[in-house]
Parts: sequence; C-alpha cells; structure tokens
Amino acid sequence: VSLLPYTFLFAARLSKNTNLQNTILLGFAYALLVLTHIPLTLIGSISLFVFFLICPKTVSVRKSLTAFFSAISLGLLLSFFHWIRVLTEMSFVGISTERFSAQNFYDYRENFLFSFPYLNGLDADIHQLWFMDMSLAMTLFLVVSFSVLFYRKSVRTEKIALRGIFWTSLFSFFMLTLLSYPLWNLFTL
Repeated sequence: VSLLPYTFLFAARLSKNTNLQNTILLGFAYALLVLTHIPLTLIGSISLFVFFLICPKTVSVRKSLTAFFSAISLGLLLSFFHWIRVLTEMSFVGISTERFSAQNFYDYRENFLFSFPYLNGLDADIHQLWFMDMSLAMTLFLVVSFSVLFYRKSVRTEKIALRGIFWTSLFSFFMLTLLSYPLWNLFTL
C-alpha cells in the first residue's frame, strides 16, 4: 500500500509534464507495485487509469496518454520476471474450483459484516475474519465521524476531500453489510 501513492504522484506529474523523467519514475513505481502484491496491483491499476483520465492535463490528451501507457509498459517490462511466472502458474491456483466454493470460504456473498459467522458453525478462521471486520467497521466509523466533525472548519478544497472520504467510507461500509447482498448476487465467485 505504501507504493500506491507514489504511482498516483508520478501519474499526476506525468499529466502535467510528459518528460522522460516522469515517465521513468511512474514506470519504476508501477514495477515495484507489480512486484509487491497482485490484488493491489489489479485494483491499483484500474484506479490509476481512472485517476489519470480525470487528472487535469497541461499537455494534449494524446501525448499524455502515450506517456502514461509508455510508463505502464516500462513497469511491466521491469517486472516481467515476476508476472510471467504468475501467469504460467495460474493452473496451480485452485481458489476458483468447486471444492473451495462449496465451503463458502471465499464467496463474498456469504461473508458480511455483522453476519455473526460463528453462530453458523463455521470454523475459527471465519470467526477471526469477523473480528477483523469489526475492527474495519470501527475504522470506517472513525473516518466518517472525523470527516463530519472537521467538515465545518475546513476550507473549500478540504471540504471536497472530506466529502469524498465520507461517501467512500459510507459506500465501503454498505458493501460490507448484508444490505449489499443483492449487489453481490450479480457477480459470480
């Protein structure tokens, strides 16, 4: 997670100035992100692309997109020894097979905040997952609370940021609870 802000920083710098230094720095930061954590790389890549699209640009859109994709390509080339191995070993990963989905361990439609999994007779790992969910809910509650408390004392740009934090926290909390069950039913395992 500590590398993700650097990818956003260099993407923002690249949107303002498409020089070689910013392209290489974004490529290097992206390569480090790829080498650290695959799920965060997937989520971060989507977020980085959306961020880059909405980031204000001082150069032409075509030139900035070319520099952005060049930087991402450089990052993938720098980390190719890792993701090539990941792609060739995908058949070893059995998380999506029926034997795992039958136990509902990895099915998001069965693991919700405040669903009390230990009452359903699930094992201790899921019980600990529930306690981690509770701590996450408390963190989200604190973020939302501080956003609301400091909203009145903030200047305009801080109010926009606090509003974003508030709505993101609220949406995250909604997706963790059983109220979002109909949305999760739209997706397969």
